[in-house]
Amino acid sequence: MSSAQVNIMGINFLIGCKEGEEDELKSLAQAVNDKYETLHLKASRVNPELSFAIISMNLADEVRRLKEEASSFEEQKKQTADLKAEIAELKRSLDDANEKLANKTKENNDLQNANNEMQSGAAVMAKQFEDLKNHLQNETEKRQKSEEENAELNAKIMDMGNDAKIMSDKLDVETSFCQEVQEQNKKLQSEIDALKSRIENTEAELSTASAGQQEREKTNETLQSRIDELAADLTKETATVKDRENQIDALQNELAIVKNDLANENKNRNETNKAVIDDIAEICAKIYALANTIKKG
Repeated sequence: MSSAQVNIMGINFLIGCKEGEEDELKSLAQAVNDKYETLHLKASRVNPELSFAIISMNLADEVRRLKEEASSFEEQKKQTADLKAEIAELKRSLDDANEKLANKTKENNDLQNANNEMQSGAAVMAKQFEDLKNHLQNETEKRQKSEEENAELNAKIMDMGNDAKIMSDKLDVETSFCQEVQEQNKKLQSEIDALKSRIENTEAELSTASAGQQEREKTNETLQSRIDELAADLTKETATVKDRENQIDALQNELAIVKNDLANENKNRNETNKAVIDDIAEICAKIYALANTIKKG
C-alpha cells in the first residue's frame, strides 16, 4: 500500500493508493484543479464544500456523457461490425453472383458455340442430304437406264435363244442328213463288196473257162466301170459328209459361243442389278442415318 500528497483547490491531501498509482492520482488531482479553474469557482470565492459538490456534479455529468458516448460508440462499433459483416456477405454474394455470371456467360458462349456448330452441322448435313438426293436421282436414272438395257438385253437374249433354237433345229436336220448319208455309204460299200465278190467269182470262172472270153471281158469292163462310178459316188458322198461334218462342227462352235455369250450377258446383268441394289441400299442407309442425326439435333 502507498500514498501520495496532492493539492486540490489549495488544500493538501494525503491519499492512499496502490503501488505505482501515485502519478495517476496526482493527474486526477490536477484534473480536479483544472475543472475548478474552468468553473471559475476560485474567483467567485465559493466555499470548498460547495466547490467540491459542483466539481463532483460536473465530473459526474462528464462521466455520464462519456458513458453515453461510449455506449453510442459501442453501438456504432456494433453497427459498424454488422455493416462490415453485411458488406462481407454482400461481397461474398457479389463474388457468387460474379461467379454465376461468369458461369452463365461461359454457358451462353458454349451454347452459342454449340448453336454455331449445330448450324454449321445442319448446313453440312443439308449439303450431304442434297448430295445424297442428287446421288439417289443419278442412281435412279442409272437404274432406269439399266432396266432399259436389261429389257434390250432380254430381247437380244430371246433373239439369240431363237437363233440358237433355229441353229439347233438346223443341226438336228444336218445330223439326220449325215446319218442318212452314212446309211447310203454303208449301202454303197455293201454294193462295192458285192461287186468285188462278183469280180472274184468272174475271175474264178475265167480261170476255169476260156469260152466267152470277150463277153466276160466286156462284163468285167462293165463291172469295172460300175465300180469306178460307185467309187466316185462314194468319194463324192464322203466329201459331202465331210463338208456336212465341218458345217455341224461350225454350228456347234457357234452354238457354244452363243450359249457362252448368253451366260455372260446374264452374269453381267445380275452383277449390274446387284450393284444398283447395293447402291440404293447404301443411299437408303445414309438417308436413314442423316434423318436420325437431324432428329437428335
